[in-house]
Amino acid sequence: MLEAIEKLITELGNTQAKLRYAQSTISELELQNKELNSMLGQAYALLLQRGMNAKPETVSQASSRASLAPSISQVSLAPSSRVSLTESEYDASKAKSVWINSTWLVLDRNKALLGPTENAWHRAEKQRALAYIGCAVTQRGILPEQRVDAHLLYSEIIRSTTNGFQQAFDLIDRAFEIARDNDLYGMIGKTQFYRGLCFLDMERFADASWCFVLASHTEGYGQQVDCYRLIAEQGRLALPAADPRRTISEDLR
Repeated sequence: MLEAIEKLITELGNTQAKLRYAQSTISELELQNKELNSMLGQAYALLLQRGMNAKPETVSQASSRASLAPSISQVSLAPSSRVSLTESEYDASKAKSVWINSTWLVLDRNKALLGPTENAWHRAEKQRALAYIGCAVTQRGILPEQRVDAHLLYSEIIRSTTNGFQQAFDLIDRAFEIARDNDLYGMIGKTQFYRGLCFLDMERFADASWCFVLASHTEGYGQQVDCYRLIAEQGRLALPAADPRRTISEDLR
């Protein structure tokens, strides 16, 4: 009887945690319309700092995968969240707040597991990076959050170098399952960020924007989420009114 009560208490605690996560997402959605104009202005200012001259009415000219996704890598982010290093200066194993390709945040906790992959990827050594990360995702004795990160890094390398979206989605789905099964609710949002990048490359703009909303509470990813969500929204609004990509897909609702 006591064991059953303890199990019930544990389940109740898990349910409450899930409800808190859901409530935070709902709050973000309620604020989304109010924040959009401010976010647009801030993002345009960042883009203009690098001479991109981005304007909402010209986004249709840049709505293809090749021009949309890379454009964000030109955004000048705050020094605290992005470090610009030359190849010779960069060492992921020593990094504590470094972004690779403006989509992957190097974390000190992962330097032993993912450092070799991150260094190879940064040097554009694709095959070496894939070999390293293939070993990392199956390594035993690592923390659940490290396994989530390994799967997400694997997915991002696949997405950015091969456009292998199905494989990338499979890896992200696995990362989501690990995060969910281990009650890593903050990392669930992180999986949505990388899912959104895939949708953005596929020009499924509404789906990408929705994923970035779900990722908005991911620690350390705030500016990246805002900028990519801006690109997704610009792409969505540039589509014809009847285009199904203007609305969120049924399987994501």
